[in-house]
Amino acid sequence: MAFRAIIDDLNTSIANLRLAWRKPWVRAASIAAAAAYILYAWVLFPTHAVRVRIGMDLTINGVTRSASNVVAFRRRSGPSILTDGLATIRGEAVVLTFGARGALVMLLTPLRRTAPDFLLRQVVAAMGGDANGALEAGIAHVAAQTRRFEFSSAVTEVDGHEEHPLQPDVIFLADRFAGQPDRDGAPISLDVPVHHPDGTLGTSGASIVLWVETVSRFRPVTRGEVTAKLPFFNSFWARNHVVPPAPPALRPANFRLD
Repeated sequence: MAFRAIIDDLNTSIANLRLAWRKPWVRAASIAAAAAYILYAWVLFPTHAVRVRIGMDLTINGVTRSASNVVAFRRRSGPSILTDGLATIRGEAVVLTFGARGALVMLLTPLRRTAPDFLLRQVVAAMGGDANGALEAGIAHVAAQTRRFEFSSAVTEVDGHEEHPLQPDVIFLADRFAGQPDRDGAPISLDVPVHHPDGTLGTSGASIVLWVETVSRFRPVTRGEVTAKLPFFNSFWARNHVVPPAPPALRPANFRLD
């Protein structure tokens, strides 16, 4: 009986819509609304989008392991009253696991720069574009590229001289604790210098290459890899998300953006 009542209500609603559509002013208003939305969304304030594959190659003693994820950048052009002026990022951090208790992670939100569009500007710089220009122009530049670029090739000029190459933060996660760590315990996360990773990784002859390449806009964005590759991190966060506060690198927002 309950399903019968739902079906009756649905049929009544459809009948009312058909009666309303017969009125000229309803048809005119609907067409005008559709035209206004098309003008707003695709003509006056279009959305600029590009998808890139961000990757990391780790070489230790001549053996290379790689990991990469597809990330999407979107930016709606228009006045600030209609947009927040920043790019929207969809995707996840790039993770290389070391057995069951360690991982090398390239974050989507660099620890020292929290603005959501900072990673996009690094991608633009790595591909030879203007990292300080308009985001729409940066996305268009990235979309036009056809080869792979390394982040180490991107430099920025400060006070007339070149600064250190723009680099996403790379951290090393190691769940060395059976329970809650205290404030004086060994760190859960360590920054990994891309140019000299040996000390942090506890090995010798290591090198890290961070790279990016443009992919088709139909390529699916990587989702769910963090959960699959960092089970120990997820269990640690579930146990210890209250106090003491986790290091900035362990904030879930640094691993996944949407």
